[in-house]
Amino acid sequence: MGADRIQLLEQAERTLREAFASVSADALRANNQSFLQLAKTSLSEFQKQAAVDLDHRQRSIDGLVKPLQETLGQVNAKLQEVETERASSQAQMREQLQTLATSHLERALQPPHVRGGWGEVQLRRVVELAGMIDHCDFSEKTTAQTADGKLVPDMVVKLPGGRHIVVDAKVPYVAYREAAETEKDSERVAKLREHAGQVRAHMIQLGSRA
Repeated sequence: MGADRIQLLEQAERTLREAFASVSADALRANNQSFLQLAKTSLSEFQKQAAVDLDHRQRSIDGLVKPLQETLGQVNAKLQEVETERASSQAQMREQLQTLATSHLERALQPPHVRGGWGEVQLRRVVELAGMIDHCDFSEKTTAQTADGKLVPDMVVKLPGGRHIVVDAKVPYVAYREAAETEKDSERVAKLREHAGQVRAHMIQLGSRA
């Protein structure tokens, strides 16, 4: 009788353990499902709230950026307008200065001695740009005593073999200036022909000198 009771108690204990394990497993599964469902629900709500917050922030940023973009666009348009006006004003000023400089140069070159000095400066620039060296390849204002008297050419260019090229910087100018100033084509052609005749006569005069 004692052995049967012990066996019965052991069987009851196993039954309780199995029932407890089954109940625990069911409870655990239920808790896991509840947790997962809660997590899904929370994540979905969080995503919705994040989307709403992001949209709100995007609108806030757009509200700040759009006026700034409009202002920058207006500033850019104004700068382009100012740059266009500046370029136009600069071009007009350059044209006026060029006209003024040409006018001053024409008036300054009217006296023969001034025109001669200007020609000498330009002549020196030409030979220096060609790579010539003063006192080596050319000399200026070299005095030469001839039968016609003392001559002082503006420049003497030295060539191999002891040869020389004598250069005179002065040239007739009045007829050419008058041709540039006239507005009539017939007068311009006549003045240019007169200028060509003056240059030819000047060359003959220079060529006749020893």
